[in-house]
Amino acid sequence: MTLGSARGTQESTRELHMGLVLKYVQRTKKGAWRYRRRVPDDLRPILGKAEITKVLGDTEREALKAYPSVHQKVETEFRRARNTASLAGKSRPLSELEIQKRLVERFQGEGLNPYTSGYIDVDGVSVLDRPDWDRIAYGILESYPMDPRTGEPVGMSEEDARFVRALFSGELPPQPAPTLEDAKKFYLQEKVLVGTDKENKQKRLRVERVIKHATDALGGDRKITEIRRQDARLIRDHFKNELGVKAATAKRYLTDLKAIVSLAIREFEINSTNPFEKLTVETEGSGKDDRRPFTHSEVTAIRKRLQEHAKPDLQLIWAILEGTGCRVGEISGLLKNDVVLDQVEVPHIRIIPHEHRGLKNKASARSIPLVGETLKAVKEALAGAGDSPYLFPHYALNRGNDRASAALMKHVRSVVSDPKVTNHSLRHRMADRLRLAGVSEDVLKMILGHASKGITERYGGVEARLTLMKEALEKVC
Repeated sequence: MTLGSARGTQESTRELHMGLVLKYVQRTKKGAWRYRRRVPDDLRPILGKAEITKVLGDTEREALKAYPSVHQKVETEFRRARNTASLAGKSRPLSELEIQKRLVERFQGEGLNPYTSGYIDVDGVSVLDRPDWDRIAYGILESYPMDPRTGEPVGMSEEDARFVRALFSGELPPQPAPTLEDAKKFYLQEKVLVGTDKENKQKRLRVERVIKHATDALGGDRKITEIRRQDARLIRDHFKNELGVKAATAKRYLTDLKAIVSLAIREFEINSTNPFEKLTVETEGSGKDDRRPFTHSEVTAIRKRLQEHAKPDLQLIWAILEGTGCRVGEISGLLKNDVVLDQVEVPHIRIIPHEHRGLKNKASARSIPLVGETLKAVKEALAGAGDSPYLFPHYALNRGNDRASAALMKHVRSVVSDPKVTNHSLRHRMADRLRLAGVSEDVLKMILGHASKGITERYGGVEARLTLMKEALEKVC
């Protein structure tokens, strides 16, 4: 039995001559094949349409070939919509950009190209010549009852109305600017892995939470092009004053928000600056006294604690942090290729951005000499990494930086209860020890990743700078 020629049933099923069954397949009046499926009622507010229609091809062979991919895409769309509904907790109106996307999908579902001009020249006059477009538009209009007084369709959905207008006009309306909700969806799609594991769910919830707080502060969703600096300050103050979160949390929210908006500005090619760029969070007592360096006795006690209770890789991370002044993420995310020991005068590690781990800023990219116990720790880490490309496989991926930092802090807190002391206090300790040893401020900045390009260039090439930093670190390590 072939696909058959029955028409008109939305949830139709077609049986093939080999006994295969294809659900949601219909044959059009022109004899082509299409996939037509009703959208479940609970997903209509999310997807913004009552049904999904996709072209399968002009022949049965083309339909058979296209069906698996089309069916899978629709299943994926439904799954993502359900995920969105569960995260959001409730439906919301579609944004202008989402409506535009639906229009494009409607065009493509009918086998039409919305970006191709349908105008032809007739005796010097530009005339729209798209009979298929008119046929589809009239077909939609005829599916609705007409008001006998006005001749207008009754109960037409907004999406159908926009689609009909676009068909008759011969072109899509200009792409609208994305809103914060659009930026959030795009960020989730591009930057957050789609999955059901706990970590990915936490990432999605964090992005959802930040955007919700921002839109609450603004009184609703807002186009990115309409968000001004004063709006950004309003959101920042909402984080601090209305939500009552700590300064560190407010700062993290703003960092997330800046990243979400930056991606939208770049990928949607918006001619606008990011209103959240360089927006600071002021707190009581902020400044140099917020954190203090470890004392010698505290470091000694923590070393002893790690030796007795921590795994070897965590002990090695701490030893490297002590001897380099690096940030936790800079060490936990190292590749084995970042370690340079052979055929060089100064053994060192390269702190550079990777796909699995970025850096705080451009100045953070640097090379740091390995001396004394630090060099021994790195060699031991290399030996323990096995076949993994990462120096610390357990802490390299899936927010390994956070896990390493949290694990270290548990040991720190078992020794030091002062809230002004954290893992970062090792960097403060390194800075103080270098200053006390008479190391110049420029070399200190090169070691800690605070040096500007101008500073580094004054000290010659890479080898010269490594030698200077090695001499400085040998004074304190």
